[in-house]
Amino acid sequence: MSAAESEALEEAKPTKSKEQLEAEQEEQLNALRVLYAAQHAVKHANESCGTAPCGGDPKPTFDEAMQNLTTLLGDAAVRKKALDSAFVSVCASADKEELDLLLQAGADVNAKLDGQQEGAEGFTALMWAAYGGHKDIVELLISKGASLESKSDRGYTPLILAATAGSTDLIDLFLAQGADLETKGDDGGTALLHAAASGQRDVVVSLMAKGADIDVTHKEGGNLLTEFAGEGWDDLLEQLVDKGLDVETKGKDGWTPLMVAAAAGHVKAMNVLLASKADINAKGDNGETPLIVACASSQKEAAKALLKAGADVTVVHKKGGSALIEASGEGWADVVKDLLAKKADANIQDENGLRG
Repeated sequence: MSAAESEALEEAKPTKSKEQLEAEQEEQLNALRVLYAAQHAVKHANESCGTAPCGGDPKPTFDEAMQNLTTLLGDAAVRKKALDSAFVSVCASADKEELDLLLQAGADVNAKLDGQQEGAEGFTALMWAAYGGHKDIVELLISKGASLESKSDRGYTPLILAATAGSTDLIDLFLAQGADLETKGDDGGTALLHAAASGQRDVVVSLMAKGADIDVTHKEGGNLLTEFAGEGWDDLLEQLVDKGLDVETKGKDGWTPLMVAAAAGHVKAMNVLLASKADINAKGDNGETPLIVACASSQKEAAKALLKAGADVTVVHKKGGSALIEASGEGWADVVKDLLAKKADANIQDENGLRG
């Protein structure tokens, strides 16, 4: 998503009233009160003998603190909200003693926490534990009835988050417990696609070996070919090509896998795609070709490889730029010489007045 699109979405969000903001702040403060009470109780129990850890019972101290908070927290619904929010926060920090304490106090094991950072809206405790790779916490939560198929506000499941974080152990655990390998987030991505997008090669190899669907696409258009090309995983890329995936698939900004590989300078991945008849002169949404992309991305070896493979040097994108203009800006005298020898137009001027 471009900066302009993000800004437009931000402006489109409904403005919250002063009362709503004050209510949210009070909810957060209440959760912090409960969280502090749990932390203090655990710390007190572990220091009660003078030399921590003592292994004392934190529950009496916590119960007393919660009783003292009764007036501040108000009615049962407010108290429950604070308890659940504190519980989800504890699972993010992976403190098992505090987690046990809050569960005993009645926290909902499948509660979701609102108001978190972008991308983590509506996470459950299990989602946080999965994303953090905390296997002991995950096992405890599952034993207490945490849902494997619960989804965040963006459609992410614990399995998807474990894959994103690179935890093969948790992936195996979730699958053994019956998690759906092919569940998709709202962006269309499965655990496999999210693992690839996060650069988690070991997870990708593991999931492919388990038979995960390789023909899955992001809503914006990218797929495993796009992701593998961007990571430079030429061996895995070759596997996908051998299985018939379309090398001309287009992702964000209309870029093909070859363009993505060129932008990252992954020449071996480029060679796999070119050997599979990928269009060397495919154009993105702005009319840029792999050669222009390589030059604009300061990837000299990628540009030289594309020139050697016969890329069209005469293409001008929608803003008037060309491979020659980009190569000249980089100071690549040898590439510029090659471009001119192949009849690149030195008289072209882009929208900023730059020439080759």
